[in-house]
Amino acid sequence: MKSYKKLLEEVAEAAGETLEEARKRKQKKNKRKAQQKRKQKKSQRRKKRKAKKKPKSTGFKIDSKRATKVNKSIKPKLSPKYEVSDRKMALAEFLDIKDNYDEDDYDSVEEFVDNEVEDGYDEGHYDADGGEYMVLTDDEADDRLNDYISETIWAFNTNFLSYHIEAEAVTDYIGAELEYEGDPDDEDDEGYTMEPDDYLDDFHGGLEGWIKEQQERYEDGNDTLKAVITDFKRFVREAEMSDGRGHFLSSYDGNEEEEGNFYIYRTN
Repeated sequence: MKSYKKLLEEVAEAAGETLEEARKRKQKKNKRKAQQKRKQKKSQRRKKRKAKKKPKSTGFKIDSKRATKVNKSIKPKLSPKYEVSDRKMALAEFLDIKDNYDEDDYDSVEEFVDNEVEDGYDEGHYDADGGEYMVLTDDEADDRLNDYISETIWAFNTNFLSYHIEAEAVTDYIGAELEYEGDPDDEDDEGYTMEPDDYLDDFHGGLEGWIKEQQERYEDGNDTLKAVITDFKRFVREAEMSDGRGHFLSSYDGNEEEEGNFYIYRTN
């Protein structure tokens, strides 16, 4: 088999060129081919993204034990506008607890409700009628949703996450080396520049492959995923639009109930 140098000498002789001129022409040709290949791959990825359907659901799934742990770790900021008794009365109204009031046993309905609806482990949480509940205003529920999602990003559907994470953000975050200048002692080694998508394809099985790697770390991968989300406010907003606040805040049945000025979520 002829060596690369021997073949290049034959090509140079046939073209009436010096060996150096033939080598440079070959390098330019290889560079053009590499550029065309990168453009084709970029175009294919663009078409793939356009054809990809946006997920209708976040696919968020977390077991109740973990959900309760997250809920207990988040310290609620309750509006001073409402007293604890206002929240207890709203929950009593929702659960029809007041129907059991007997004026012979209690001086007032308020006293009866205060006895039947016990304070929970934290502000805004109450134990009543065999269940645990969270009673929040609309703004408080939004704040709680933001905090809760912030702690449980790893539990979202991989496909949903991929709509909010760019490959470039990932390669920047992990410090991926996308440029190789080549070996100065090897004139045939021109080096290369990789696209972020190509890097993730080669080393992580694509963007979704990298996301899954973080999700498999569970809570330990949460901060990494949050760091590369393009717009976290938009992420939370679209999660709420897809599944509703109750899906995240009610670890018991996923429901959100409205009673007066409050929103009620059963947590256990």
